[in-house]
Amino acid sequence: DINGTLDQLAETGAALMNDEECKYDASAEGSALRSALNAIADGRAVSGDTMIVNVHANELRQYENEIAKLLLENNGVRVIINVNTDGVTDVNFGNINAGDWQQSCQNVIFNFGAFSGNIYTPTNGGIFVAPYATFNNGGNINGAVIANTVNQNAEIHQITGEYEFSIDDDEDDPDDGIEDPDDGDDETDDDDD
Repeated sequence: DINGTLDQLAETGAALMNDEECKYDASAEGSALRSALNAIADGRAVSGDTMIVNVHANELRQYENEIAKLLLENNGVRVIINVNTDGVTDVNFGNINAGDWQQSCQNVIFNFGAFSGNIYTPTNGGIFVAPYATFNNGGNINGAVIANTVNQNAEIHQITGEYEFSIDDDEDDPDDGIEDPDDGDDETDDDDD
């Protein structure tokens, strides 16, 4: 049941937008996207980590360069960008060039929750999760698109990884709710559990 799956994705995405563990938002360093880039550059976030970044849809065009850098220079850090669409019916990414077949694009997920408007992008990268939206693509995309309607005018180069996560709405629990799919508690793990 595709509609049931889209409903479930929208529900999960909307819950993720309210996750208490978000550390990157507009109050951090003036720009959530710039703050996330700095955390990757200075080693506060390393390969295998997951960052949750909250931005408003109106900021996407303003920070095209930061988005392009996150797509290309994320160093294996998974970046979930929760796009707040309050007050907008159309989201425009502007021109974000992520090149062709960039494997790093699989690490950036744009979460639109239950947004039901239009998303426009001439070229981009990442995984777009917008189960109720209409996605309008004018150029190649490195990643994937999940949307109610996709108007495709170029290629989507499917570059995806495996992700498992749960929503942590328990404010007292220090766990961020994001689980590494490789966390099998075996000798190859880098963690302590």
